[in-house]
Amino acid sequence: MPYNIYMTVEIALKRAYAPADTRVDGYRVLVDRLWPRGLSKEDAELDEWNKDIAPSPELRTWWGHREEEYSEFAERYRAELDENPQVAHFIELMKEHDEGRITLVYGAKDVVFNHAHVLRNYLIEATTEKTEPIINSRGFKIATIPARKRVVKESEKSVDSSTVPAVTANLEGLTLRRLDVNDAQALQWISAVTFEDTFLLTAEPRDNDDFIGEAFTLDNIKKELSDDKMLHFALIDDASQEIAAFLKVNLMGAQTEDGPEIPKNSLEIQRLYVMPRFKRHKLGSYLMQKAHDIAHEHNCEWLWLGVWQYNYAAQQFYTNWGFERFSEHVFAVGDDPQIDFLMKKKLI
Repeated sequence: MPYNIYMTVEIALKRAYAPADTRVDGYRVLVDRLWPRGLSKEDAELDEWNKDIAPSPELRTWWGHREEEYSEFAERYRAELDENPQVAHFIELMKEHDEGRITLVYGAKDVVFNHAHVLRNYLIEATTEKTEPIINSRGFKIATIPARKRVVKESEKSVDSSTVPAVTANLEGLTLRRLDVNDAQALQWISAVTFEDTFLLTAEPRDNDDFIGEAFTLDNIKKELSDDKMLHFALIDDASQEIAAFLKVNLMGAQTEDGPEIPKNSLEIQRLYVMPRFKRHKLGSYLMQKAHDIAHEHNCEWLWLGVWQYNYAAQQFYTNWGFERFSEHVFAVGDDPQIDFLMKKKLI
């Protein structure tokens, strides 16, 4: 990938059969080689159809959308993209729509295991300036996530863990609801893309794709949504029905860690994420308050969570809410071990 140009354009994905919304979608480009069956041009509302960016017919036939072969397919498709002159065209589109949104439209049923997903990641990797290199365990030079460790004000250095910051979130046009199995596809995609927002540029592509292929299958997501001890909440944008922010908390018996260092009678915050175009509205703080409320409802004495060692902004956010680091654990992204800092907060 010979490109390395920093841009702030957002690259989104959307099924061809989902209603088009040009206000949200921005520039819509179909990236399938074949036209989606049964879809009219009027309903598609496309700005462009680029057949030549799609996988070769031979690769498409070999893969057959088998989940278990996703990472191998992604590796082969990336190799095709390395030699595809249409990539340069997409780079130009990204320049033209900098600070806007380009939506890659596709026809596949699976919202995660599809070629448009691989293309999105490839374009992000190709255009992200790697200004702060670090070395992972396999000697691969990677870049930190965009967040920078900000200077802590004197007033923030001492935090009373018995109190929480005042939260005044802008919830205009948003609706909070608990997710269920009917939301499995939406949660599947949001889980994958938020994971990649952190690790896409900090792991080798094959490691990232291996993890996605194992962790975020539709069956896994449905099992989680069916578990009464795993609670999923989302703020839904009323206009587009997109998930703007989401929260996943785990009660005792469904937590990701159960070692002796994990606080007893606790609630785990496993995921708390705000999508890029909905940031700066204090939605993260609103959902953190929701987690506190759930903990109190279940008479939990502790809240705890894991945060990636290089996610400085998140670490500061949790510190501001009274969390303190107490341990760490290693988790694997493909073959590459990563470290999470474990943080906890006493409630009672």
